[in-house]
Amino acid sequence: MWATEFEYRRTLLKVLLLIIVVVGAIFTIHNWSVGLYILAIVEFATICFAMDVLSIHKTSKNIHFWASAFLATLYLVILFGVYASKFSASLYSWLFIIPVLSYLLLGTKRGNIFSAVFVSLGIAVLYAKHINSDGAVPFIAILNVLFCILAIWGLSYTYESKRASI
Repeated sequence: MWATEFEYRRTLLKVLLLIIVVVGAIFTIHNWSVGLYILAIVEFATICFAMDVLSIHKTSKNIHFWASAFLATLYLVILFGVYASKFSASLYSWLFIIPVLSYLLLGTKRGNIFSAVFVSLGIAVLYAKHINSDGAVPFIAILNVLFCILAIWGLSYTYESKRASI
Protein backbone atom coordinates (compact mmCIF):
# COMPACT_ATOMS: atom_id res chain seq x y z
CA MET A 1 0.00 0.00 0.00
CA TRP A 2 2.67 2.53 1.02
CA ALA A 3 6.21 2.25 -0.23
CA THR A 4 7.65 2.84 3.22
CA GLU A 5 6.74 3.44 6.82
CA PHE A 6 7.85 7.01 6.23
CA GLU A 7 5.28 7.51 3.46
CA TYR A 8 2.59 5.93 5.63
CA ARG A 9 3.22 8.49 8.40
CA ARG A 10 3.48 11.33 5.87
CA THR A 11 0.07 10.43 4.40
CA LEU A 12 -1.55 10.20 7.83
CA LEU A 13 -0.10 13.57 8.82
CA LYS A 14 -1.45 15.16 5.63
CA VAL A 15 -4.95 13.81 6.29
CA LEU A 16 -4.87 15.01 9.91
CA LEU A 17 -3.67 18.47 8.89
CA LEU A 18 -6.43 18.84 6.30
CA ILE A 19 -9.05 17.75 8.84
CA ILE A 20 -7.73 20.16 11.46
CA VAL A 21 -7.79 23.08 9.02
CA VAL A 22 -11.46 22.46 8.19
CA VAL A 23 -12.67 21.48 11.67
CA GLY A 24 -10.51 24.14 13.30
CA ALA A 25 -12.10 26.82 11.13
CA ILE A 26 -15.57 25.71 12.19
CA PHE A 27 -14.62 25.73 15.89
CA THR A 28 -12.78 29.04 15.57
CA ILE A 29 -15.90 30.69 14.15
CA HIS A 30 -18.15 29.03 16.72
CA ASN A 31 -15.98 29.90 19.72
CA TRP A 32 -15.61 33.49 18.52
CA SER A 33 -19.40 33.77 18.16
CA VAL A 34 -20.03 32.52 21.71
CA GLY A 35 -17.47 34.85 23.24
CA LEU A 36 -14.57 32.44 23.77
CA TYR A 37 -12.18 34.84 22.06
CA ILE A 38 -8.92 33.51 23.47
CA LEU A 39 -9.81 29.94 22.54
CA ALA A 40 -10.81 31.10 19.03
CA ILE A 41 -7.49 32.90 18.60
CA VAL A 42 -5.56 29.84 19.81
CA GLU A 43 -7.51 27.65 17.40
CA PHE A 44 -6.82 30.06 14.55
CA ALA A 45 -3.09 29.97 15.35
CA THR A 46 -3.27 26.16 15.27
CA ILE A 47 -4.88 26.31 11.83
CA CYS A 48 -2.03 28.54 10.63
CA PHE A 49 0.53 26.08 12.05
CA ALA A 50 -1.30 23.18 10.37
CA MET A 51 -1.16 25.00 7.04
CA ASP A 52 2.56 25.67 7.50
CA VAL A 53 3.25 22.00 8.24
CA LEU A 54 1.02 21.02 5.33
CA SER A 55 3.13 23.19 3.01
CA ILE A 56 6.38 21.40 3.97
CA HIS A 57 5.21 17.87 4.77
CA LYS A 58 5.93 16.54 1.24
CA THR A 59 9.57 17.59 1.26
CA SER A 60 10.53 17.31 4.92
CA LYS A 61 12.92 14.51 5.83
CA ASN A 62 11.97 14.85 9.49
CA ILE A 63 8.29 13.92 9.41
CA HIS A 64 8.40 12.51 12.96
CA PHE A 65 9.50 15.89 14.29
CA TRP A 66 6.68 17.74 12.51
CA ALA A 67 4.11 15.13 13.54
CA SER A 68 5.29 15.37 17.16
CA ALA A 69 5.29 19.17 17.12
CA PHE A 70 1.85 19.36 15.59
CA LEU A 71 0.34 16.72 17.89
CA ALA A 72 1.75 18.47 20.96
CA THR A 73 0.24 21.74 19.74
CA LEU A 74 -3.11 20.12 18.94
CA TYR A 75 -3.26 18.33 22.30
CA LEU A 76 -2.44 21.53 24.19
CA VAL A 77 -5.25 23.31 22.33
CA ILE A 78 -7.61 20.47 23.25
CA LEU A 79 -6.57 20.75 26.91
CA PHE A 80 -7.03 24.51 26.81
CA GLY A 81 -10.50 24.00 25.32
CA VAL A 82 -11.37 21.54 28.08
CA TYR A 83 -10.20 24.06 30.66
CA ALA A 84 -11.84 27.12 29.09
CA SER A 85 -15.25 25.57 28.39
CA LYS A 86 -18.16 24.36 30.47
CA PHE A 87 -18.40 20.62 31.00
CA SER A 88 -20.44 18.79 28.39
CA ALA A 89 -20.46 15.41 26.68
CA SER A 90 -18.85 16.88 23.58
CA LEU A 91 -16.14 18.55 25.61
CA TYR A 92 -14.27 15.47 26.71
CA SER A 93 -14.76 13.52 23.48
CA TRP A 94 -11.67 15.19 22.01
CA LEU A 95 -9.55 13.43 24.65
CA PHE A 96 -10.45 10.10 23.02
CA ILE A 97 -8.52 10.95 19.88
CA ILE A 98 -5.20 11.37 21.71
CA PRO A 99 -4.12 7.71 21.77
CA VAL A 100 -5.39 7.06 18.25
CA LEU A 101 -3.49 9.93 16.65
CA SER A 102 -0.41 9.34 18.80
CA TYR A 103 -0.03 5.73 17.68
CA LEU A 104 -0.95 6.32 14.05
CA LEU A 105 1.49 9.18 13.58
CA LEU A 106 4.26 8.34 16.02
CA GLY A 107 4.32 4.54 16.35
CA THR A 108 4.16 2.56 19.56
CA LYS A 109 7.11 4.00 21.51
CA ARG A 110 6.46 7.72 20.98
CA GLY A 111 2.72 7.03 20.87
CA ASN A 112 2.90 5.61 24.40
CA ILE A 113 4.75 8.67 25.66
CA PHE A 114 2.39 11.17 24.03
CA SER A 115 -0.68 9.21 25.15
CA ALA A 116 0.53 8.92 28.74
CA VAL A 117 1.44 12.60 29.04
CA PHE A 118 -1.57 14.15 27.33
CA VAL A 119 -4.25 11.74 28.56
CA SER A 120 -2.97 12.24 32.12
CA LEU A 121 -3.06 16.01 31.65
CA GLY A 122 -6.55 15.79 30.15
CA ILE A 123 -7.92 13.80 33.07
CA ALA A 124 -6.18 16.14 35.51
CA VAL A 125 -7.72 19.21 33.81
CA LEU A 126 -11.16 17.61 33.79
CA TYR A 127 -10.84 16.75 37.46
CA ALA A 128 -9.41 20.10 38.57
CA LYS A 129 -11.74 22.25 36.50
CA HIS A 130 -15.00 20.33 36.49
CA ILE A 131 -15.05 18.13 39.58
CA ASN A 132 -12.75 19.49 42.24
CA SER A 133 -13.58 23.17 41.69
CA ASP A 134 -17.36 23.14 41.59
CA GLY A 135 -18.41 19.55 42.19
CA ALA A 136 -21.20 19.86 39.63
CA VAL A 137 -19.93 16.93 37.59
CA PRO A 138 -20.11 13.56 39.33
CA PHE A 139 -16.81 11.75 39.79
CA ILE A 140 -18.29 8.73 37.99
CA ALA A 141 -18.51 10.85 34.82
CA ILE A 142 -14.75 11.38 34.89
CA LEU A 143 -14.22 7.67 35.57
CA ASN A 144 -16.38 6.90 32.55
CA VAL A 145 -14.20 9.16 30.40
CA LEU A 146 -11.06 7.57 31.83
CA PHE A 147 -12.25 4.01 31.15
CA CYS A 148 -13.28 4.89 27.58
CA ILE A 149 -9.90 6.50 26.93
CA LEU A 150 -8.11 3.47 28.37
CA ALA A 151 -10.12 1.14 26.11
CA ILE A 152 -9.33 3.25 23.03
CA TRP A 153 -5.70 3.47 24.16
CA GLY A 154 -5.43 -0.31 24.43
CA LEU A 155 -7.09 -0.90 21.08
CA SER A 156 -4.93 1.72 19.37
CA TYR A 157 -1.75 0.26 20.80
CA THR A 158 -2.75 -3.26 19.75
CA TYR A 159 -3.60 -2.11 16.23
CA GLU A 160 -0.38 -0.15 15.73
CA SER A 161 1.89 -2.82 17.21
CA LYS A 162 0.33 -5.51 14.99
CA ARG A 163 0.35 -3.25 11.92
CA ALA A 164 4.03 -2.39 12.44
CA SER A 165 5.01 -6.04 12.82
CA ILE A 166 3.56 -7.04 9.44
